[in-house]
Amino acid sequence: MNWIKIPFCMYLLLKPYYVIASGGIQPADLFLVITLPLFFIFRPKEWILTNSESNNLLIFISFIFYTVIVNLSYIIIHPAGDFHNTILYYMFNLSGIVVFTFLIKDIGFLRAFYNIQSINLIIQSLILISGKGRYLGGVRYMGTFNDPNQLSFYIFLAIISIYALEDILLIKRRRWIIYLIGAYLIISSASTGILLGLVVFFISIFLSQLKISGEQLKKFLKLSLLLLVLGGGLYSTNKESISKKVDYLISRVEDKINSASDDSEVGLLEDRGYDKIYKNAHYLFLGSGEGEMSRLKGYHEQEIHATFPALFLYYGVPGLFLILLWLYRSLSKAPLNQQLVFMALFLESCTLANQRQLLFWGVIILMSKVRKREELTEENN
Repeated sequence: MNWIKIPFCMYLLLKPYYVIASGGIQPADLFLVITLPLFFIFRPKEWILTNSESNNLLIFISFIFYTVIVNLSYIIIHPAGDFHNTILYYMFNLSGIVVFTFLIKDIGFLRAFYNIQSINLIIQSLILISGKGRYLGGVRYMGTFNDPNQLSFYIFLAIISIYALEDILLIKRRRWIIYLIGAYLIISSASTGILLGLVVFFISIFLSQLKISGEQLKKFLKLSLLLLVLGGGLYSTNKESISKKVDYLISRVEDKINSASDDSEVGLLEDRGYDKIYKNAHYLFLGSGEGEMSRLKGYHEQEIHATFPALFLYYGVPGLFLILLWLYRSLSKAPLNQQLVFMALFLESCTLANQRQLLFWGVIILMSKVRKREELTEENN
């Protein structure tokens, strides 16, 4: 069993560290590559999926194979395109998703995953404090990543996965300090799309905790006071740096708001590439494929910076239907608090292209693992 868990945990632990250009094989990816053959050789007999889990995995596999068929078709039409890279990304993700779906049935792996995500957030914060992390333009922090959005997206997924794991593992005391460390890292990256998701995440937690007892309210007030003191201390010791980051983030938010107004020369939707959907509507039936973006009409020649709208154009009605069916089956029976948190992830995905990120799909599978606490307690007993 450890032959499977150890390399996958190494993948999770090393995921934040980019040593070559984005798109290449990073050190973490090497561990994931060896995990799949080890999975088929050493998979324990007790790792058996339920009918529901098997059907969900089959739907996801069907979606991946449909993307492969579409992109293979366009390789014939546009040989010079980068469709083959997209196929490799999705097949790589599929191998990780298959292993992950079985691994989360192991309580030891879930505990390790919980601690690894927390450790990585702490390490990233220490790198930020030490001044050793990378910056884009001297302002947007990106730590050990190659891009500020990569950092903030990873941190956002780490926060959501920790939140889901606390429910799965029946951990009563949430790691609020870890959430706040993650929030500070996201603010430092000045990623407006992730910031939107983060705000909705905290609102979701608040809404899911509306029915709280007097004792819980006291704990909340004590925690708020503690965080206020810690935040004030941090600000007083690093006032100039924090003020600079906040001012820059506010200016980016203002730019996004202005671009969404009618007076803006370039609209927010055009900037994100949404205009490609209606300007290339003839592809919506079967899909345009994910590559050779210059052939698609739109304000810019880049990919669509939105996950599910992009999947709609790239893989048409069949692809969108499969992924929405998978989402519905995965999350329809999840507790309300997890469904609310998914809304934060969904809104964030409307501003960034996450579809080629393994952990994006993995976190959704993790959220589907969460059930009512009564059911979990009974199962563990």
